[in-house]
Amino acid sequence: LYPTEEELKQLCYRSKKELSGWVRLVEFPGTDLCACCGLHVTYTGEIGMVKLLSVQKFREGVRMEMISGKRVLDYLNEISEQNHQISVQLSAKPGETAAAVRRLAEENFRLRGRVMDMEAEAFEQEARRRLAAGDVLLFEKGMEADSVRRLAAAVMETCQGRCAVYSDSGDGSFKYAIGEKGGDLRELVRQMNQALNGRGGGKPFFVQGNVKASRNEIEEFWRQRK
Repeated sequence: LYPTEEELKQLCYRSKKELSGWVRLVEFPGTDLCACCGLHVTYTGEIGMVKLLSVQKFREGVRMEMISGKRVLDYLNEISEQNHQISVQLSAKPGETAAAVRRLAEENFRLRGRVMDMEAEAFEQEARRRLAAGDVLLFEKGMEADSVRRLAAAVMETCQGRCAVYSDSGDGSFKYAIGEKGGDLRELVRQMNQALNGRGGGKPFFVQGNVKASRNEIEEFWRQRK
């Protein structure tokens, strides 16, 4: 719409700057009224489909991310293809993929619980096996950072020395966790991170992180500090 200057003064519309004279407004009834600052179309229907991608609060208003026209069709085709691939992988109908993913997530949650229980039992056995063993160096494969931490914490309680656990990540790096009950590992860990291209930290008696080094390099570092 093209209100007169007098009509414009009575309207509440959005604009990034003060306007006067002949102003073109675009209205989405009940939603928005703003000064046109984009492409000039005869009517809003020429824009075609409009897809809102996200809506979130922003300062005193709302910020929306949207696409329109052919971009919407391209977007929906991409989403449809993704959903098709998911339905094939899950052996579920395209309209039932969300439910299939929920079932898979629930199954994964149960399995992770079983794995954690089995790990806890294995860590307790390792801790008993290392009773009064002094300093302990352990290597594992494919273990999550939290599992590395829990194993080091368990053995630390019984070995009466320092426990260092490393898990091969398969990309040339190792996750690590090192603990010593009542000890102060700060200087040792600083030296290790420097020697083995590592990063990490924590409390004086317990630290976690990653190193980019080989197993031989890690073993040599600890041999030099016996």
